[in-house]
Amino acid sequence: MSRNTQQGAAVGTDTVTETRPGPFRRLRAQPGIRTAAVVFVLTVVLGLGGPAAYAYWSQSTAVTITGLPTAKVQTPAPPVCTTRALANEISWPAVTDVDPDVVYVLSFAVNGRTKTYAVPRSTTTVKPVYLSGLSDALGRTPYDKVPLAVTLRTATVKKDVPSVTPISEGDILAPSQASTLQMFYYAPPGLLGYPCSR
Repeated sequence: MSRNTQQGAAVGTDTVTETRPGPFRRLRAQPGIRTAAVVFVLTVVLGLGGPAAYAYWSQSTAVTITGLPTAKVQTPAPPVCTTRALANEISWPAVTDVDPDVVYVLSFAVNGRTKTYAVPRSTTTVKPVYLSGLSDALGRTPYDKVPLAVTLRTATVKKDVPSVTPISEGDILAPSQASTLQMFYYAPPGLLGYPCSR
């Protein structure tokens, strides 16, 4: 046998060259690629879904913005004891440059108990002893004057306020910062008072 014949036998074998798949071939092998391609074409190329997505975004944005309660409020000057004799009286200067529906929010707190009232802006004087339900909410005290914190804010509220109206903290929307007056509370059995000093 000649050398050429032996070498010729090797010439007919297939040669395998290793090639790396291109980016599209690798992408095509991913599961769900056809569905993703169809959605992409419908959304971007044909424009389907774009207006619906924009409308949904606009609607959700509008709800978020309009849902926030805001009002033009002002921190009032601290209330003061105007009349120190019974029935003593507290008053404060009127606020200006606030929204028309803003009212005063007057709160009384003693020993962890609180009672809150909405007061029309036309009213700037209150006698605590005549406020409905105040002594019941604050409870009884021993035969001594206990500290009573009075806070005044402006805010919008969820109720109509034709006169001084008891409200809860949940009724208050967009309150201002509070101004404070330190008073005292005296309510042993059979007696009641809101003294301005000890």
